[in-house]
Amino acid sequence: MKQDNKIARTYALVVFKDGVYTEISEEELDDLKSSCPLLGQLMENQELVSRLKEPDLNDENTPLYDNWEKAAKRLLNSLWRSNSAQIFHNPVDPDRLGIPDYFEIVKDPIDFGTIKQRLNYSQYLCIKDVMDDIKRCFENCIVYNGEDSPAGQRCLTVMQEFQKLYCQLNVDFYADLVPGDAEAEQFLEEEA
Repeated sequence: MKQDNKIARTYALVVFKDGVYTEISEEELDDLKSSCPLLGQLMENQELVSRLKEPDLNDENTPLYDNWEKAAKRLLNSLWRSNSAQIFHNPVDPDRLGIPDYFEIVKDPIDFGTIKQRLNYSQYLCIKDVMDDIKRCFENCIVYNGEDSPAGQRCLTVMQEFQKLYCQLNVDFYADLVPGDAEAEQFLEEEA
């Protein structure tokens, strides 16, 4: 028979500053609550947590990570190891590649190395932003090179791998954990 071992715990919200975790101030907490009203409501009324929709898991064998950043890093690292993905490792160098018109055609360049760096320095707010940047790598490649070029064909290969990993790692699970503004507003209205 399963026993419920309930232990009273005290939690504190902390921020990592200058290499040290420090408890956030009341002012920082108020700023957090105002910037994310859903989180503020959940903190004020913990009963609401039980009413949040649980994301569906595709498969019981799907790996789960304790945060979305780990899932994003796993996906990106797996893509990185793909032979065809080497063209995405670094920013495009138009001079080295002899393509002086690259920045005229590609207005918002991005590469896996930059995404990896942004992930390592926690510069993304959610997994959706990471996925959008990865997709932008593919879009930029196809726009500049076309699907039938050697680079375009490599891009399509990596895109297929991305789609496979996206499903295997159940990226939607992590995206659903943080509802967008519209979903948050609807949830708060329903609970009011």
